[in-house]
Amino acid sequence: MDNYRTFYIFKINKLFTTIYDNKDYNLFMFFNEINKSKKLSIKDKYKIYKKIVRRFNKNSINKLIYKNHINNVYYKKSNNMHCIINKYENSRIYINNSFIKLITNKNISSFSKDIREIDKDLFIIDFNNNDFFFIKNIKIK
Repeated sequence: MDNYRTFYIFKINKLFTTIYDNKDYNLFMFFNEINKSKKLSIKDKYKIYKKIVRRFNKNSINKLIYKNHINNVYYKKSNNMHCIINKYENSRIYINNSFIKLITNKNISSFSKDIREIDKDLFIIDFNNNDFFFIKNIKIK
C-alpha cells in the first residue's frame, strides 16, 4: 500500500474543542502521548481518551455514507466498512463507535464531505506523517 495514508478521526468533546480551538498541535501532542506512551497503562490511556472524545453513532454514520454513495458504481459496503475503488482513488473508511479510520491514496477522499457532515468538531490525525487538523478548518469542494 504505497502512498496510502491512514487518518484517524475523533469526535472531540465540547470542552476540549473549546480549549484546543486554534491549538491543533497541542491536541495532536495530547493524542500522540496517549498513543505512544510507555508509562501509561492501557486502562489509564482509555480513561484519558474517554475524557477527550465523544462516541459516534455508528448506525447513523453508516446510513449517511450509504445514502450519499449508493449510486456510485465504484462504491461498496460491508458491515461498517465502506470503500470506493477506481483508477483514481482507493479509499476505505471504517466506522467504529469510538473513532473512524480512513485509509486512502488521496489527500481529500470521496468520503471527505461525509466526514464533514458527521460533526464540525472532528479532529483528524495521520500519526505516521504527523499531520493533524480540525475538519472545520479544511476547505472541501
